[in-house]
Amino acid sequence: MKFSHETFPFACHLTGRCCVQNVIALSPFDIFRLAVHLNKSASQLFQEKILTYTINKADYWMEPIINTGLEMTCPFLLPKSMEEHVCEIYESRPLVCRLYPLKYNPEEDYYFRRLDAENRCSECFSLENENYSLKEFVEKSGLPELTEEYKLYREFLFDLVRSGFNIIDIKHKKPKQKLFFAIQAQLYETFPKEKNELTEYPWQENKKHIESMIEEFQNSN
Repeated sequence: MKFSHETFPFACHLTGRCCVQNVIALSPFDIFRLAVHLNKSASQLFQEKILTYTINKADYWMEPIINTGLEMTCPFLLPKSMEEHVCEIYESRPLVCRLYPLKYNPEEDYYFRRLDAENRCSECFSLENENYSLKEFVEKSGLPELTEEYKLYREFLFDLVRSGFNIIDIKHKKPKQKLFFAIQAQLYETFPKEKNELTEYPWQENKKHIESMIEEFQNSN
């Protein structure tokens, strides 16, 4: 692990500012934990419009996000008082939320501070916390394990996009479009199922299943 700074004088004051006007992108691991926390299946989260998709313009992948609606406010942000808010899904909050106000570079395993995010939640930074360590924050937040998951996921997405499974390359190709959306559903909307006894997202199993879907498609075309 590498860090942009030694210190990180941050302590959350529950302002809720980070839960507004932010796109909360999700991995399949995030969706699995969120669904288990809410006692729903992954597919229900999409059917009930708790989650939706947006096009990531960096790679033209259809990325699942928490549906913040027109107000761009996270639906899981609940008011505790005029000054404080609580997160309904705090224990299972997505990686993006756990990282904030940090960013993570998976290629370099690098955690770095973001001035724009720190300015947004300026109340959470103070001289009283000047001896707080960035490394300690990362480790106590369980981020190393979660970013390892994220790296696996991003590497797989990179291979999918490079292989032509993105919004640009499937245009006007109906058979490939059908497979593209089947991959999306398999990756994000399958686990957990209702009354599923899995304790964690079956990453390797599902990855192999999607690779088999692609191989079967390529062999038939």
